[in-house]
Amino acid sequence: MTRIFLTKLPPEIPEHTGGVDLALFALRKVSGVAQSLVYDARGKPYVVGGRLFVSISNSRGVCAAAVSDRLVGVDIERRDTDPEDPRSFLPERSDGLLVRLAARWFREDETRYVMKAPRIRFPEIWTAKESYVKMTGDGLSGMTSSPSVLADTRNVYVRFDDDLVFGCACSPSGVENAQKTGAEFVEYAEIRSFRK
Repeated sequence: MTRIFLTKLPPEIPEHTGGVDLALFALRKVSGVAQSLVYDARGKPYVVGGRLFVSISNSRGVCAAAVSDRLVGVDIERRDTDPEDPRSFLPERSDGLLVRLAARWFREDETRYVMKAPRIRFPEIWTAKESYVKMTGDGLSGMTSSPSVLADTRNVYVRFDDDLVFGCACSPSGVENAQKTGAEFVEYAEIRSFRK
């Protein structure tokens, strides 16, 4: 069982707070009881005394949380075109820069894949790889040594929704479940009311 939840944050809510709120909401929705989180030295969240696993991601006002009965990682990236945000994937953004970033962080086959359409493929591979290293607990330092997400499609799921790219990494049966159910969008007001 793997479920992915998404929410858009009100401007006054810090992304970290919103991500944790969403994760606790998702855990309670899945398990039926309130849960608590602890973090390891690298910042990976774990459910206290539970049999569930959780992963949290945020990107410029949008949060994602994945809950699973096995190790899980989730990443979300905005694909909007805000000219004031240097992280936006705009037409003016240099393809060369994205290819150089791919060469720095990705495996050779992934970099070749990105080179064919950098502004589309870079966020796809980045999201898949980041969700994978969140699952393993390796963090960004594990990006270069992680398996190719192009070769390991059984353990990684990437989806594009409107202005978002989100990825989920877990065991093959968990990925199949996430593909079937997709992501559940939750209004932040519902998350707040659930906490009371």
